[in-house]
Amino acid sequence: MHYEESSNPSSPTKVLRNKDFFYTPTFYYTPFFVYILYSLTKDKFYIGFTSHLEERIIRHNQKSKGFTGHINDWEMMYSESYAIKSEALAREKQIKSWKSRSKIQQLISNKD
Repeated sequence: MHYEESSNPSSPTKVLRNKDFFYTPTFYYTPFFVYILYSLTKDKFYIGFTSHLEERIIRHNQKSKGFTGHINDWEMMYSESYAIKSEALAREKQIKSWKSRSKIQQLISNKD
């Protein structure tokens, strides 16, 4: 038996080959998320990136250091998912580079 790897790096698959059978195990991937939160108290948006979206929002709303840590009314306004980490990081960087409240609001309003 030997393994063959897929040539497509975004969907890694190993196929176990024997002369009498083929077996393709199921691989699970963790998606990466770019998200936008909003705080009514601060009247500010926060743009972030994570691979554990629900856990990350909980942490934003707990008392901690940093931009989001001293208040706990952060609400999820928008998210995008990516299979490839570098694409999610590039998108987060792009949105942060806008530095435009109206452009962020437009992105959120066009999510449907």
